[in-house]
Amino acid sequence: MLLDLWSNACETNQSSVTRDNQAGHSTSYALHAPTSLAYPKRAELRMRKLLEEAGYTFTLGSLADRPAPQPVRFR
Repeated sequence: MLLDLWSNACETNQSSVTRDNQAGHSTSYALHAPTSLAYPKRAELRMRKLLEEAGYTFTLGSLADRPAPQPVRFR
């Protein structure tokens, strides 16, 4: 479901989602898009809207300073 929402927001099926579980903490999901994505900000705004419409509670943060995990496809 999350990958479907993110692919819709990015308007491409070249996106992916990774999950990070830390013992004793909540689960985090990272959304990855291709570097060739024409309008990343539009994808981010679309994703926020799609999550809100679906009733999800979430926070957004930057992964710029973290090493990128290997993408996992959830299909």
